[in-house]
Amino acid sequence: MRVAIRARPPGAPWRHGGTAGPGRDNSAMTIFYWVMGVLIVATFVPSVLYLLLFAVTGEDGCLQRARSLWNFTRVLTLLGGNLLIWGHVAYGLWQIWSD
Repeated sequence: MRVAIRARPPGAPWRHGGTAGPGRDNSAMTIFYWVMGVLIVATFVPSVLYLLLFAVTGEDGCLQRARSLWNFTRVLTLLGGNLLIWGHVAYGLWQIWSD
């Protein structure tokens, strides 16, 4: 059985005119990337500093704080990744069902 595939004209969008690419307004996602990046770095750097402080002094409080900051960094990273992925899934489904 042979299936005929209709050719897409060069430069034509695949569907819905496309939403990515240069010249497109994506300011909400840019703000999201920056906020998540700042939050992740703002918890990761102190975590490393407290781990180094623990290595130098042997103080258990420094290790406890390093662990808690590291766990918070992981939570923020996973949250950002999940919001990114599921946001794209929800947007894709919205585009499919809005026809």
